[in-house]
Amino acid sequence: MNSKSFRIIKQLCSGQSYQIDDLGSKLGISSRVIRYEIEKANSFLYREGFSKIECSRSKVSLSVSEEEREKLKQWLAGLSADYFTLSADERKTIILILLLSSPGYLTSQFLADTLSVSKSCIDKDLSVIKTQVKKEGLQLFSKPGSGIFLSGNEQKIRELCFGVVEHNLHFADYISGEKYNPGYVERQVQKYFCDAWFNSLVAIAHGIEEKANKKLSYNSLRNLILNLCVILTRISIHKSILADHENQALLQATNEYKVAEEISRQVEKCFQVELPLYDRCTLTVLLVSSKYSNPEPYLKEDWAQVQILADRIIRAMSKRLQIPFYDEEEIYTALQAHLGPMIFRLKNKMPNDNPNLELIKTNYEDVFKNLTSVIDAIHSPLLDGIQEEDIAYLSLHFCASIVRRKRMFTVSNVAIVCVHGIGTATLLKELICSRFKSIRIITITTGSDLNFTDLEGIDFIISSIPLPDCAYPWVQVNPILTDEDYQIIENMIEKYSTKNNPTDNSLDFFNDIVSTVERQSVMDNLPNFVDSLQECFTRAGISIKHNKIQPSLYQLLPPEKIRCNQNTLDWKDAVTLAGSILVESQDVTQDFIQSMIDTVENTGPYVVISKGVALIHGEGGLGVNHLAMSLVTLKNPVYFHHPTNDPVKLILCLAPIDNSSHVSALEDFMNFLRSNDVDTICEEDDPVVLNKSLHRSALLI
Repeated sequence: MNSKSFRIIKQLCSGQSYQIDDLGSKLGISSRVIRYEIEKANSFLYREGFSKIECSRSKVSLSVSEEEREKLKQWLAGLSADYFTLSADERKTIILILLLSSPGYLTSQFLADTLSVSKSCIDKDLSVIKTQVKKEGLQLFSKPGSGIFLSGNEQKIRELCFGVVEHNLHFADYISGEKYNPGYVERQVQKYFCDAWFNSLVAIAHGIEEKANKKLSYNSLRNLILNLCVILTRISIHKSILADHENQALLQATNEYKVAEEISRQVEKCFQVELPLYDRCTLTVLLVSSKYSNPEPYLKEDWAQVQILADRIIRAMSKRLQIPFYDEEEIYTALQAHLGPMIFRLKNKMPNDNPNLELIKTNYEDVFKNLTSVIDAIHSPLLDGIQEEDIAYLSLHFCASIVRRKRMFTVSNVAIVCVHGIGTATLLKELICSRFKSIRIITITTGSDLNFTDLEGIDFIISSIPLPDCAYPWVQVNPILTDEDYQIIENMIEKYSTKNNPTDNSLDFFNDIVSTVERQSVMDNLPNFVDSLQECFTRAGISIKHNKIQPSLYQLLPPEKIRCNQNTLDWKDAVTLAGSILVESQDVTQDFIQSMIDTVENTGPYVVISKGVALIHGEGGLGVNHLAMSLVTLKNPVYFHHPTNDPVKLILCLAPIDNSSHVSALEDFMNFLRSNDVDTICEEDDPVVLNKSLHRSALLI
C-alpha cells in the first residue's frame, strides 16, 4: 500500500460515500488512479482483517460498524512508513525533509530503516539529491563513519526548506484547524517543520492584523507563517544566521521593521527563541511586500450592488470620454473600495468635506462634469444624497487612470546609480519595477563607475546620490522610495520618455465575433470557445485582456452547473453542494469551499442579498482556477440567520478571478431576480429550462 491508498482508506473511514470524481477532487487524484489504488487498498484491508471498500460504477464507500471504524482509525493513526510503498519522488522528498531538519549527520542505514527500503536504494536516492542540491549552490557532504550532512549558505538552505514545505503542505486545510487526511509526506512536513510552531504563529499574525486594523491577504499570510516555521526550525537545530543583512540600515528605518520587532518579541515570549537581526530584516522584507485588505463592514449589505454600480459608472465614463477605462483592473479595485465607505456614509447621512472641491472642478472640469452627468443618468438609490464633494473625490480615480494610461504606452530605459553598494541598488530596482511596469532597468552601476558605463539608449538615471557632472537627465531619490520619490519618477517619465498612444478597438472586434458565432450556431461550451478565441487573437499579436471579457450569466451557468430541488441539511451543506459543482468542473479547488464557509462564519449572513436568495463567494482568489458560477435551488429552504431575508431557497455561487470580469453576469442575475419570482424559479426542476430562462432574460435587457 502506498500513501495514495492510505489517504483513500482514511477519507472513507468517516463512513461517508463518495462519487469517484468527487473523491478524486478531494484528494487530488485522478478517477483512473482512484480505481487502481482502491484495488491496492482492498488487498491491504483484507490482509489486516478489515472490510473491503465497496466500489460500484460511480460510488465508493467503506461500510463498517462503528466499533470497527474506531479500531481502523486508531490503527491507521499508528502507521509508519513500514506500511507504505512510497514512490521514488516521495522517498527523496522525505530524505530531504530529514536532512533539512536534522542537527547532525544521518547515515544511509538510518534512512533505509526509516523508509523501509534497502541501503542501496537510499544510496541511489542520495546520488540524485546530491545533483539536485548542487543546482541550488549546496553540497551533500559525506563523512566516513558519521554519515551525510547538507552544507552550504544557510539562506539558500532555508530557501530550499521553504520550497519543500510550501509544495507539500496543504496550507488552507492545515490552518483551518479541522481534521483532514494528509498524505504521508505532508505529515512529515507537519511533524518536522510546523507542528511545534504553527498555531502560535497564526495567533501572533492575527494579533498583528487586529492591531493594524487590516488583514493580510491569503498568500501574504501563508508566506509569513511558513517562513517563520522554517526560521524557527533551523534555529532550533542551531542553524542561525548571525551576519548582518545587506540592506539592514535601510530596512530598520521602515515602519514594517517595527512590526517585525513586535513579531520577534511575541515569538520569544511563546517559544523562548530570540530571532537574530538578520531574521528580523527578513520578516521586514516579507511585510514590505505583503498585500492587505482593509475590513469593510459597510459593504456587508450592498457588496454585489456596489460592484455593479462601479461597473456602470466606469462603462458610462468610457463611452463619454472615449477612453476604455473598463480594461483597467486598477480603477475597478479603487472605485469599489471608495464607493463602499461613501455609500455607508450616505446611508447614515454623515457629512463630508472636500477642501479641494473648487480646485478639482477647475483643473479636471471635463472629468467632473461628465461624471456628474453619469451619476444623474444612472440614478442609483445607493447614491441618494450624493454631493459635489463626493463626485470630486470620485473624479480623481478617473484622472489617475488617465495619467496611468499616458505612462502605459511609454517604455522608459533607466540606469540606477548608488554610492557603492550593489545590494542597495538591487533593492531600489525591485521597488521601482514593482511600481512602474513601463520602466526597464538597463544597467546598475556605482557613482565611481558611472563614467565607464555604456549609457547608450538611456532615457534618464535614477540615483541615490547627486550626479552634478552627469550629461544625462538624472534624479536623486531615497534608497527606500517615499511617496515623494515615486512622484518625482513619474515626472521624469512624463518629461523624458517617448509616448506612443495606440488606439484599441480589439475588444469590440472580439465581442462582435463571439456574438456572431453565438447567433449563428449552437455551442455546448461558450466559455471554452471564448478562451480558445482569445488564444487565437494572442497568437495573431492582438492582445485581449482576460479581465476585459465579461461573460453573461447564462454563459457562466450552463445546465451542468445548475442543480434543481436539492435536499440539504443546513446552510453549510448547501454551500458545500454549490461549491462542489465547481470542484467537479475543475474551476475551483476544495480550498474554495472552505473559504466560502469561513467567509459566512466570519462576516455574518450578508450573503443573503434578498428574500430567499444567497450570493456566496470566498476570499478573493483563494482556490479559484477560472471565473465560474453555479446555481442551486433547494427543496427545503435553509437558514443563514439573516434578520429579514431567511430562509434561503436559491443559491448563486460565484468564483471570481478579479474585481470586474464577473460584474456583467452579476447584473444579469439581479435583473433576473427583479423580473422573476423566486418561488417560481425554484419550482423549475429542469436545469436546461432554467438556463433557457436565463438566456431569454438576458435578451430582454
